[in-house]
Amino acid sequence: MENVITKVLDNRALILALDYLYRENMKRFETEELLEESRKLIRMLSLSVVDVPVEGYYHESEELKEYFLNVRTLQQCPLERKKEVEHLDSYQILSKVTDSEIYGKGKSNGFLPQRLDPLFYALQNIPVSGWAVESITSEAHSISVDSDDISLVGIAASINDSVVLAALRESVALYGAVAAGSAMIPPKIVYRWDVDSKLQSKVNLFIKIFNELSSSNIKEAGPENVEYYYDAFEDNEIFGRCIYVGYDDTKTPIEMYHWAIKYEAGSAIVDDFWSEDLWTTERYKDEKLYA
Repeated sequence: MENVITKVLDNRALILALDYLYRENMKRFETEELLEESRKLIRMLSLSVVDVPVEGYYHESEELKEYFLNVRTLQQCPLERKKEVEHLDSYQILSKVTDSEIYGKGKSNGFLPQRLDPLFYALQNIPVSGWAVESITSEAHSISVDSDDISLVGIAASINDSVVLAALRESVALYGAVAAGSAMIPPKIVYRWDVDSKLQSKVNLFIKIFNELSSSNIKEAGPENVEYYYDAFEDNEIFGRCIYVGYDDTKTPIEMYHWAIKYEAGSAIVDDFWSEDLWTTERYKDEKLYA
């Protein structure tokens, strides 16, 4: 009897595949192109690089760490100094990236703008005393559904899944089986595309903008590329991702609210916690993931 394995690419799998493809392409873009532009601006402005915790996937290499700290330094640069460099290619290149709608609809008014996504607005809409995974995920979902936000976090919020939301929020801080008794017979793999058309459109708009921005070549999301996306979904590792998403400044010292992804009772869950320290993915994996 033919051994057939059907692999279904659904909404959740597509979003996690997009996350993987974004992270891999963005790391290249940041280290091969944006890092040098950030160095130029730091030198031109004679800035001292800040010493802050390195969040997200940026702990994975010295180049990514340097880029993260350079951008954090520029984000904290006084707005009035923008006029010294806004005409320069380095500033325009970095500003174009940080100001892209793939990171959110709204934006802050800073030296380098920071975009505001549905998770940000959800936290703003809920009193800090009511912050919890379920309520924040639900509010972010409502905001995403009611808007045309095509940010990475907005796309994650659209399916009302807290684990996916936490995984992708940490990205914008980077399997097989054989049926018993047939080990010598390679299985036939059948892929099936089972993705909502509205989500597919949002993902493809994100891909179009990101490819143009970063000179990447992520394939269009559609049934013709189902194997490409399923492979990316299977390659994505989300356990241990940790992201600082909000704070409570009514307390002294200020407490910071975090979401992290861990494995519990056979599935992925979001571990939300408060701390006076800013926790990073690297620290969470070292100290809490397997505790």
